[in-house]
Parts: sequence; C-alpha cells; structure tokens
Amino acid sequence: MGTHMHPDHIGQAGWLCREFRVPLYMSFGEYVSSRMFSSMGEGDLEWTTAQYFQRSGIPLEAIEKMRAKFKGFGNIVEPMPKAYQRLKDGQVLNIGGRRWQVMTGSGHSPEHVSLFCADDKLLLSGDQIIPRITSNVSVMPAEPDANPLADWFAALSRFREALPADTLVMPAHNAPFYGVHYRLEYLVDHHKGHLAAVEKACETPKTAVELFSVLFAREIEMNQLTLALGESVAHLHYLYYQGRLKRELDEQGAYRYSSLDPDGSPYARCPHEPDDGPLEV
Repeated sequence: MGTHMHPDHIGQAGWLCREFRVPLYMSFGEYVSSRMFSSMGEGDLEWTTAQYFQRSGIPLEAIEKMRAKFKGFGNIVEPMPKAYQRLKDGQVLNIGGRRWQVMTGSGHSPEHVSLFCADDKLLLSGDQIIPRITSNVSVMPAEPDANPLADWFAALSRFREALPADTLVMPAHNAPFYGVHYRLEYLVDHHKGHLAAVEKACETPKTAVELFSVLFAREIEMNQLTLALGESVAHLHYLYYQGRLKRELDEQGAYRYSSLDPDGSPYARCPHEPDDGPLEV
C-alpha cells in the first residue's frame, strides 16, 4: 500500500509488486501522479517547469544551469506498476483482524491515504500528520496555479472533526504519539503565522524567492530550491486567492506580489516561527 506519490514512500513499489506478484493499493490521484512523475528522466525540464521557476523569481541563467543538472523523478524510483487497486475515502479494509477506514487528504500530495481503526483508536497517518516537523505543502511545476495550502487546511479540519482526542497516531516519520487535536491545531497556526509574515513582507512587492528569508531561518541550498519555492508559492497563492495580495509580472518575467491591506490581515496576531529549512517530508 502506498500512502502517497513521494519517492520515499513509493520508490520501491514497482520492484516489490514485480518481485512478489502483489497488487499496489493507492488512491487514484496518487497513482496517476506517481505514473506521471516516474516517467520523467534526466534532462526532462519542460518549458512549463522553466516558466514556473522564472515566475517565481529565478534568473534565466540559473534556470539553464538547473536544466543541465535535472535528474528527474524517474531516475530515483523503480518504474511504477502498470495496474493498481484503487483506495477511496470512506472505504473500509479488513487488515490484521482490524477494520481500517480510508481517510484521504490533500495539500501535502494530491490524495494522500491514511488509515483509521475506530475500534482501537489507531491512525496510520503517513505524512498527513507527523509529530515534530511540518509536512511540505508546495505548489509544484506540474500544477503551477494550484492552491495546496487551502486543501491542506481543509484536510486538517476534516481530520480534527473525525478523530477522537485520544487517538494514537502512528506516522511515517518520527515516533507514535498522542495529542492529535493539539497537533492539528498547531499545524494550522504554524502556517497562519507564515501567512502573517508573508503578507507583512509584501508591503513592498516580493517574488517567491525573495520570501525565503521570511519563511526559512537558514540560507536555501540548491538541492532544496524546488521545495523552498513550492512552500513560498503555496503561501503566496493562498493569500492571492483570498484577495489579500495582487501580483504583476516584472520585466524579468517574475510575479511580484503586493499586500492589499496588510494592516487588516486576519493573521496579524498569529505568531511567526520560521522553519529551519524546507523538508522532503
């Protein structure tokens, strides 16, 4: 079973299914995304991807250097199986003598699958809820106008309503933990703090790249660039689609975002704590 399409979760799915002749269970959104990304090879930097980087504020000469170094998703994962078994939200699976309900959520990935056993109050959360770090919420080049942070907030709200407070959460990263309601509330507040800081910074027009110092405590290295960009654009898009920012293309082809009412921000009272850096989680 694959919770979602990121390489640390499905990188060996093709080998396992082929070697042991077993089916792959995933949601439709995750399987299709996995197939799409795993077909990308070295040097496959599409013009749409280059445009995404340019719109985010990366200079053209830097984009050409990135093109030369681009490895592609397909070079780090096994080829995906050509068939799968679809998992849907609300579906019930009988595994190990327990009944597990499928819970899907978006934001971190298109249709992430978690499993909840109501009888024993157990949640296999994957990357949807993890205890010590925040899952990456990014706008990706394949869907450059997406609003994943809105999807993320909606998913966290659904999980908050559905899960008992004393649920034992077993995440894909870090250790099992109790306190799921507190953790969900923290994740929402954490991103709202970022939104407040971004809206304030955009009192003067900013590109996504220029907001790195607002969102992250340390300098972004080249191997983190796509993740950092994705997070920065995700926060900008959330505010833009809420009507709190406007954007204009500058002479370099980058979007510059400006606050429309920074003093009236609904996030102004949210404490802001910059992340150490973007995480591949």
